[in-house]
Amino acid sequence: MVLLYGDIGAGKTTLTRFIAQALGIDTRQVSSPTFSLLNLYEGGAIRLAHIDLYRLGEGADVLQTGLADYLPFSGGVTIVEWSEYLSDNMMSELQSFNVLKIRIRWIDEDQRELSLEGSGDWGQKLRDMQLEPPS
Repeated sequence: MVLLYGDIGAGKTTLTRFIAQALGIDTRQVSSPTFSLLNLYEGGAIRLAHIDLYRLGEGADVLQTGLADYLPFSGGVTIVEWSEYLSDNMMSELQSFNVLKIRIRWIDEDQRELSLEGSGDWGQKLRDMQLEPPS
């Protein structure tokens, strides 16, 4: 699972397109699921569930929407935009899975800063990489 955080226009959907491309999915079909809440993409190495919680707002109860079936997505990758809207209870449940949190922060019109935090195998892989910011 990949949980994306960031302001409107920070690049969450653009990052999702890059991930979809890496999975071998035709990126022309990748768009923000703001109004549909969920887009499913196939045709790549594995399936991709792309969720957008913006319309649900803070404390989103994904159990009532049916989106919880894709958290995590069996046999595929789940990407959640506006993850800050997930309820505290849902976030607690997700900590037992392999979760990569990516925070996107505007630097300027052409630059973004990404910070990564992982749990499960993702967390260990990030710690092993020992990434250092450019000097």
